[in-house]
Amino acid sequence: KEELDQAKEKVVSQDPKPPVAEAAPPKDTVAKDSKEDADASHYQLVRGTLASILSGAAKRFVETKSFEEVDKDGDGVISQQEITASLTEMHVDSPEAEEAQQQIMQMADKDGDGVISKEELDQAKEKVVSQDPKPPVAEAAPPKDTVAKDSKEDADASHYQLVRGTLASILSGAAKRFVETKSFEEVDKDGDGVISQQEITASLTEMQVDSKEAEEAKQQIISMADKDGDGVISKKELDEAKAVVAGS
Repeated sequence: KEELDQAKEKVVSQDPKPPVAEAAPPKDTVAKDSKEDADASHYQLVRGTLASILSGAAKRFVETKSFEEVDKDGDGVISQQEITASLTEMHVDSPEAEEAQQQIMQMADKDGDGVISKEELDQAKEKVVSQDPKPPVAEAAPPKDTVAKDSKEDADASHYQLVRGTLASILSGAAKRFVETKSFEEVDKDGDGVISQQEITASLTEMQVDSKEAEEAKQQIISMADKDGDGVISKKELDEAKAVVAGS
């Protein structure tokens, strides 16, 4: 028995040691990094899509206007009124200016707070510059002013539907579930007739969406549903968003 025990010790001492595997990064860290990369990629996709379908006036604004030039009151952000004033200085007529202002807000207002920071405008400029230029499409001149007005309104409506439809098609799962399942009355907790961004976040939390995903979903919902760019969602806007998501 003693000889067998000694033989066992000898054999064990001669076995090569297995290589020591590197410690894998904690799962939470990997998941967090992957989620942040996915969020950034998704936002870049949204912003790139919007940049590619900007109207002429909106594109010219983003390409040519400096932050300091538009921020007339010097408060460090560009308001929607300052965008409209700047478009007026560019000799853009009021219906086109309204459409362009909405497009600029949807494309540049990354955090959905209803104003544009210098960083947001700079990022929007980079995204517009990176888009391939598209050849201009010649429009036939309408024979009458009435026809011209109707054609412009139809074109505006078609363009907005394109923007909204594009955003609807790339909504995250949480954002899509919100639009599909939540009623206006259910989300408008304070009953003031509009859904605020805080109410969207609260509703997503009730849906057990984690905070990081809820923030991304909220921004997507605002970008897709807030047609007039005032930072809140009316009942009509939510109903229209539901119809677009249902048809996408």
